[in-house]
Amino acid sequence: MNNQTVTVDLPGGNSERADRYIARKEILTRGQIKARNLRIFDREGGRELKLSLKVKTGDTLYLEWEDEPELELKAEDLELPILYEDDRVVVINKPAGMVVHPAAGNWTGTVVQGLLHHNREMAEEFDGDEGRPGIVHRLDKDTTGVLITAKDRDSLENLSSQFRERETVKLYLAVVKGAPPQSKGTIEGYMVRDKRDRKKFTLVQEERGKWSCTDYMVKERFENYSLLELRIHTGRTHQIRVHLKSLNRPVLGDPIYGRKDNRYPDAPLMLHSWKLSLTLPGEEESRTFEAPPPAEFERILQKLREERDKR
Repeated sequence: MNNQTVTVDLPGGNSERADRYIARKEILTRGQIKARNLRIFDREGGRELKLSLKVKTGDTLYLEWEDEPELELKAEDLELPILYEDDRVVVINKPAGMVVHPAAGNWTGTVVQGLLHHNREMAEEFDGDEGRPGIVHRLDKDTTGVLITAKDRDSLENLSSQFRERETVKLYLAVVKGAPPQSKGTIEGYMVRDKRDRKKFTLVQEERGKWSCTDYMVKERFENYSLLELRIHTGRTHQIRVHLKSLNRPVLGDPIYGRKDNRYPDAPLMLHSWKLSLTLPGEEESRTFEAPPPAEFERILQKLREERDKR
């Protein structure tokens, strides 16, 4: 059990919900507040308060929440479409809806647990790695496509170093609403958490947060939609989705940064990790791995092409 005493400090005599204040001060995230059963009291051992209570400057809150549950990684027989495998790496075409590694709200059914079943030696090789054995980089839960993983620690460090030093080439495909202002361009700036929703990020130009950079090129144009090819030079959480939102061209099917589309209300997130170029451990020449987009992505693309060609 964890305990912390907090004295509220809000500008201008404003008030704010207690749970939102706690999340904004990064004591716990919104997800942790629920998952770890946060409780608030007016004094030590005193009366419990509602999380929705409005607090103001000078209020003292006594917080209590449960420890994070211990993670016991277990192998699971999951479908992992393999694009390439040797004795040091596995490259997969990650399906939509699959989380890369266990985290709050997604403790099972992840890429990690599928890898542990596929390669039984991984558990011993990465003993003590707390939930991320072999994970070099990540894709959002609903983003599909190329994902490379390592089978041993040396390979993990080799590949991770290439990502850190930006020696890889990462290309994505995305269908967006409308069209960017130019046929090709670069989106860059600093990514920070949204003040009103800690699960979201926003792009700002002042020097704070983490710098990010994405190149885009329009591959195909349709009526009210575009297919883009994107190269990311940095790998920030939600980077492409935030960058395209900043152009007012959100990814079709994005439930966080976009709106439900009238023509394609059931579209999945139309963002796909298409190609990844890097040098495999023990090799000298770069290789490129390519993942075909999933069937639903192709179905919507085909429909867009048919509608365009009828005009």
